[in-house]
Amino acid sequence: MRFLLGLLALGIYWTAHASMPTWRGVEIRQMVQSAAQPDWVYAMGNGLVFRSDDHGKTWSPLRMPQPAEYTELHLDPKDARHMLVLARSTDAKETPKLQESFDGGLHWTQRAPLKFSEANGSIGGDFFPTQLVIPAGRQTGDWWAYDGRWFRSPDGGQTWLRQPGGRPVLGVVRGNSFSYSLDDNVLQRSGDGGKSWEKVHEFESQIKPGQRARTLSNLIALSDSELVVRNAEGNWLQSSDHGSSWAPASNGFQSLDQQQPASAGPESAAQWRGETWCSAQQSPAVADMLLARCIWDNGSWPSSTCFHVSTDAGRSWTPPRIPGSRSDSDCQAPGLRIGWAPTAMLLDATDPQRMLAAWQAGGLYRSDDGGKTWQESDTGLMFRSPRETAIDWAAVGEPPLIQAVLHRNRELLMRTLASGVDINSPGNHLGGVLDADLAAREMQTRLGEPIHPMMWPELRKAGATSFAVVRPRTRLLTRALDLKLNDIPDELIRSGYDWGASATERTDLPQGELFELLRLSEHFGLTPAQVKRWIDMYISAARFPSADQTTLDLLNTGHPELAVKVLKATSRRIPFDRQSTATRTPRRLIAEGLEAAGKKFWAKRILATMQ
Repeated sequence: MRFLLGLLALGIYWTAHASMPTWRGVEIRQMVQSAAQPDWVYAMGNGLVFRSDDHGKTWSPLRMPQPAEYTELHLDPKDARHMLVLARSTDAKETPKLQESFDGGLHWTQRAPLKFSEANGSIGGDFFPTQLVIPAGRQTGDWWAYDGRWFRSPDGGQTWLRQPGGRPVLGVVRGNSFSYSLDDNVLQRSGDGGKSWEKVHEFESQIKPGQRARTLSNLIALSDSELVVRNAEGNWLQSSDHGSSWAPASNGFQSLDQQQPASAGPESAAQWRGETWCSAQQSPAVADMLLARCIWDNGSWPSSTCFHVSTDAGRSWTPPRIPGSRSDSDCQAPGLRIGWAPTAMLLDATDPQRMLAAWQAGGLYRSDDGGKTWQESDTGLMFRSPRETAIDWAAVGEPPLIQAVLHRNRELLMRTLASGVDINSPGNHLGGVLDADLAAREMQTRLGEPIHPMMWPELRKAGATSFAVVRPRTRLLTRALDLKLNDIPDELIRSGYDWGASATERTDLPQGELFELLRLSEHFGLTPAQVKRWIDMYISAARFPSADQTTLDLLNTGHPELAVKVLKATSRRIPFDRQSTATRTPRRLIAEGLEAAGKKFWAKRILATMQ
């Protein structure tokens, strides 16, 4: 019986996924726009940030300052060039990162920690925000930040004041005179721009047997006093007295209610057959225009999505909806991918007829007629080569310079360099042009594709150094040797390549890239004479990156004379004081290695610096 149930479940899985579209790009999860410069739109997905300068028709990736899992993208409603990107780590030991740009994402500065003042005006100290609340669209007002405490900024995030007491401010929406905040089941109201808040209503859950509880959400201010909210049952409530009292919606939003359960009795997960779940967004350009997306959810993919537009504050919808109706058949407008749901929506800040919808499994669509018809709007987010390759995948999300090298596109490379781009700029995931050049050769070799000539010789003539950013797993030297590109290692070493940057974090025996190369010297064809020549090049370059790790790697692979040679060259008064990078290797391990190799003088000298 279990076997039959397993086959049935597998068959359902295959059926649900049989019509999945091929993944061909970046799945956008957030889009933002400022009415101050509406032709600029920013989007974030897959840890990448993009910008469009033409209302979302074409996209270019922005190079973030360091690899991170960016989770929130915020835009100053008064300045489209001023943006903040927040990265929250799952590691409690790591502080959240907050990157800020004042030129549309071309240059970034690390903003956190932020300074704050106490309510009485005294200096409070620093904080790292884990959440930001910044008004968007038609909304103007204070910014908010949270790190377990709440802080308010009245000047666009430049100065922060700690907010004593009260509940967190989440989901802020604004009417003409009042601001409203929805936190869990509690509605708060502010009449002074967010400086103070009062609790005006607490919602009680009315979940019936057989219904799935959802979070109270989708608070919309239709006017200064008229509000709507979607309750935990998925139905809509309305208030006409600034949120003090609530009743089932009769203002048109009742048409967006979910499907009611077939019976009042409890239903198991296996009996549950699905429901229509609607959410609504208010146009920042015209307060009375709203877009509702209703998704038929039966617990499997693909789902069905229907868009409904209202131009009269929700009183009527086009196409019309029947209260409690099912959306278990496709009713998507022409141009949209059938059977999939949007992951992010954007209503244009100045044109109520223009909207963007990012789609599951990659893809972005644009409507210029209020959602009646849609067209693809994902140039720069997707690839459409007749036969997608690993290089296509790698190129999505990289800036034009890196894309040109990956695709061996010399025309694009020349255009990019002519525009003033620094040839040594790193990409979003790749460390620079040499990293991209090696990656393209590796993918062609691995997949048995035609091998195109390396671009490195011409890149060097154009001013490229051997590397832009060395990341822990880059290992440029190892990869070049693996590809039999024997001239590149010499260039790397002469230019100061840090072969110790990839050392493991083990404290008992850290091992750098040089250790692996020497340990597998037979595989790489390294002779003792070749190793000595490398060390002479390293010393002649006189940059000495990771000299401590280099010495340890030489000791641990049976090259004590070369280890002492590096130690002497990189020491003035104390060992390794000429090293150009921060020390990362325990001196104790180096001293023990020297002692075991009979180099007692240098072992004692290192031990003396540890006392």
